[in-house]
Amino acid sequence: MYTNDLVWSDEWAEKALDWLNSPEQRDSINADMAVGGRGLIVNADEKAVWQKILDVLEIHFDEKEAELDSLPAGTLYGCNGYMSTRSTEDDYVSAVCLYKRQ
Repeated sequence: MYTNDLVWSDEWAEKALDWLNSPEQRDSINADMAVGGRGLIVNADEKAVWQKILDVLEIHFDEKEAELDSLPAGTLYGCNGYMSTRSTEDDYVSAVCLYKRQ
């Protein structure tokens, strides 16, 4: 799920949140790759926040494993997301990681 030699970027983490919140602006962000999605987390009160995010992202990382492995060293990335709890036992989690080759 993780690729070596990538460089975390706070700027790309901010862009990831913009990407989630403003679908109409996604083309202007110019990421080389986006990995993410939205999922329902059942019995959310029983899970830590990191586990909820991992539950949503894991399948998407698995689907793009070959592409992630082919990213060159020094590629910038940032991840972000949000939860909609709606005062129920279940949460909706939206999360994305964006990648930009250097």
